[in-house]
Amino acid sequence: MKVVQSLVGWLCLVYGALATARAVQVVLGGEGDGVLFMAVLGGGMTVAGVGLIRASSGAKALPGALEPAILRVARNAGGRVVVLEVVAAVDAPVDQVDRALQAMRDRGLCEELVGESGVSVYRFPGLEDLQGGKRDLLEPAPPADPGQGS
Repeated sequence: MKVVQSLVGWLCLVYGALATARAVQVVLGGEGDGVLFMAVLGGGMTVAGVGLIRASSGAKALPGALEPAILRVARNAGGRVVVLEVVAAVDAPVDQVDRALQAMRDRGLCEELVGESGVSVYRFPGLEDLQGGKRDLLEPAPPADPGQGS
């Protein structure tokens, strides 16, 4: 499928470039009929072609594009996540998720805590379960109190 997408992208790009070049040639030659349509069509086809080629090549998304998915994972995880947890949930490369989380940290959306093992845990205070259901990734869960059940 990616081969077809890439091929269509290249065809759009070439057609768009030729249409734009023809529009420029018409303007320079003093002819004016249909130039606007040809220029818009050429520009649109060029942009579409570049987009299809980028999509088929697996071009990496910007870190900001992952933010909604990261926030969903953090919400479902009680407000604290580690990089590999997000990677598994959103099916994105480790370095891309790591950059996105660091960018979110730099903007104050979360804070980075480092556990004894050296693993970074990203805490989203606004997404933590305030009813006691949050998980603490930095500390082991306390043992269950047998006297609480009665």
